[in-house]
Amino acid sequence: MAAVLKEAVERIAKKVASGRRLTDGEITILILDQMIKRIDAKFDSINAGFDSVDARLSSIEDRISSLEKRINDRVDGLEKRTDACS
Repeated sequence: MAAVLKEAVERIAKKVASGRRLTDGEITILILDQMIKRIDAKFDSINAGFDSVDARLSSIEDRISSLEKRINDRVDGLEKRTDACS
């Protein structure tokens, strides 16, 4: 679909360059092409946002895992101390 649209836009551009008038269908194709480009740009922007959020969540997960390990190590140390005192 994208290749067909690209070819149509190129054909229309040649027609415009030669100074000929465009039909309603050709104008519609040009508008459709511009809409698709804008939608693709928005999707790229949204995907970049998702990637950023994913990276932040991954960082938070790493921090939580690190904190969990530190807490578990402290609990193990306290258990050893209480067992030694018993």
